[in-house]
Amino acid sequence: MYKNTYHLCTTALKDTVLCRDNEDYIYLWNSLAIYAASVGVQIYCLILMSNHLHILLRAPREKIEIFFTFVKTRMCRYLKKKYGQVRVPKWEYKLFGINDRKAFCQEVAYILRNAL
Repeated sequence: MYKNTYHLCTTALKDTVLCRDNEDYIYLWNSLAIYAASVGVQIYCLILMSNHLHILLRAPREKIEIFFTFVKTRMCRYLKKKYGQVRVPKWEYKLFGINDRKAFCQEVAYILRNAL
């Protein structure tokens, strides 16, 4: 069950934000859902913050790379269109493997608690 299950954490952007208002959060949330479905990434839980995000997901690493590239490209286009010439953030991610039920539950708790 835990094969190809990861905690994806993006790097926190230091001098810019991804989401300035509710519309931005909704756009990012929808982008994640659209590309997860189209690429074959299963999302268990996620939290969006203004300058980074955490997602607990399942997919092979190659699909995660495609998924993140699509979301990143779509979000950068959206921000440029909405706010004009904004600097494109250097948005990267790290993956942490999940191997068992205990680790899965701990990651869910960490992700959902992260915005507090």
